[in-house]
Amino acid sequence: MTERIFNFSAGPAVLPLPVLEEAQRDMLSLPGVGMSVMEISHRSKTFDAIIHRADPEMPLSNIATMGDIVDGQLDIGGSVAREIEEETGLTEADYRRAPYWDCVVTGPSVAIMQLLTVDLPGEALKARIEANLAKQAHPELSAIHLVRSVDDLGAGVPRFVTAFLEHQFNAE
Repeated sequence: MTERIFNFSAGPAVLPLPVLEEAQRDMLSLPGVGMSVMEISHRSKTFDAIIHRADPEMPLSNIATMGDIVDGQLDIGGSVAREIEEETGLTEADYRRAPYWDCVVTGPSVAIMQLLTVDLPGEALKARIEANLAKQAHPELSAIHLVRSVDDLGAGVPRFVTAFLEHQFNAE
């Protein structure tokens, strides 16, 4: 096999080859089910079994709230927008989304991330988010750190975040 190229910009292109091959097979016919993994209902016992195989402790209610399901499909963009507003106070009018999602694989972790662009200087954005956090009784974020280069990344930053940001800084 030739060397594989890892593309962080267009989707799940850095997954191990056996994982991609299994996903390819399951797209056509999930073993023991007879239909594509994309065709089964998210309310079915088969779907529950898939989720519980991935994380036996995770109840389906932890995956998405009912507001995240639109016409039977998970609205990832809408879910992320609601989380951003809840955690930072920023609404969709405050930023522009990149037209794509990045899939970042670091060891056993897989993260789907999207670059957001805000037309504010970093200090002003930080102050706005911190003001919003100060109004929250139980904020989910403990602090806001400006990152202008990979040198600003601390040791406590999760690896999938550093991988994503390293790629963003190298692409500039």
